Amino acid sequence: MLHVRPRMTHILTRRGMTKSEARSTLESLCYLRVVVMMRNQRSQMGKGKSDEHPPYEELIV
Repeated sequence: MLHVRPRMTHILTRRGMTKSEARSTLESLCYLRVVVMMRNQRSQMGKGKSDEHPPYEELIV
C-alpha cells in the first residue's frame, strides 16, 4: 500500500477533491513516474531495432 504524504492530500482536498480522490490521483502520478523511470532505464541499456520505433501503445499517453 502506498502512503500519501498528508500535506499533499491536504493541498488537493483544498482544491475541491475528496480525500479518496486526492489519494487516487497521487497514486496514479506515482505509478506513472515509475513507468517512465522504467522506460528510461530500458532505453539507456542500448537501442535495438525494436527501440527505434516504439509500439503504438507506447505512443499514446
